[in-house]
Amino acid sequence: IKDKGEDSGYEAYCDTAGIMGAFDGCGGLGAKSCEAISGKTQAYVTSRAVGSAVRTWFSENADVEYPWDVDDLKSKILAILRKCKEYSGEEESRLRGSMVRSFPSTIAAITFQIVNGMLTTDHVWAGDSRTYVLDQGGLGQISVDDIRGEDAMSNLSKDGALTNVISVDRDFTLHVANFTPAGPCIMTCASDGCFGYVRSPMEFELMILSTLENARNVEEWKKTLDHEISGRAGDDQTIAIAAFGFESFQEMKEFYYDRYLYVHDVVSQFDRADAEGKQALWESYKPDYYRYSAREA
Repeated sequence: IKDKGEDSGYEAYCDTAGIMGAFDGCGGLGAKSCEAISGKTQAYVTSRAVGSAVRTWFSENADVEYPWDVDDLKSKILAILRKCKEYSGEEESRLRGSMVRSFPSTIAAITFQIVNGMLTTDHVWAGDSRTYVLDQGGLGQISVDDIRGEDAMSNLSKDGALTNVISVDRDFTLHVANFTPAGPCIMTCASDGCFGYVRSPMEFELMILSTLENARNVEEWKKTLDHEISGRAGDDQTIAIAAFGFESFQEMKEFYYDRYLYVHDVVSQFDRADAEGKQALWESYKPDYYRYSAREA
């Protein structure tokens, strides 16, 4: 809904580094309105405040050779959220429980930098927004969902409760994982509105690859991917994509063509399978999907 979306995104680039992120204000946890901030919900305000803290963090790191200190980022997030709370006029709530948070949001961000001619990345997250890599081996989730007991398949139907999320009233953890790609790849940050309304994680990968393969240029890919995600989603959605190691859009399409054919076949089988067959297909796909994730470490 125009002017009411509780997601936010940010990206920035300089000569040797870049950053992109998706921030999902948690509408269920942060549904309370801030009358002193144009009546926006806390979720709406927080996703944008977290994006602002990330912007400051990137700008400052650009001057000191990119240490990417997540404790520093956490301090910046808390400082701006305390200001939000101060200016919102919010009174201290007597309510306490897992379904109450003051100024809550997820974060999924990727920093990238060139060091000695090599690309390195750091993935930062809290909550259930995700970071991914898509290379010749297919889509791999790098972040680990802060949801107890569910994997990417089971959570599509069970929608597990968050165990860790940014907020101003409770401590939270910013997870970080370093990843150095071995070859050309696509990096992705996404809120759960992008991947939470598909029938399987395989379908999310196919959505990215099919729109890529059928597009004539980057702008067309962007438009059709947005259309595909929006057509499925029952929530706000934010996705950021950066590609590395390709000389042209056509080269990127050719690089992923065989993978596209493979995933198209897997999804077709999944759609025709019974419950047992669907689970078997997921179990076959799952090891590669989690091959870079701390989940399997």
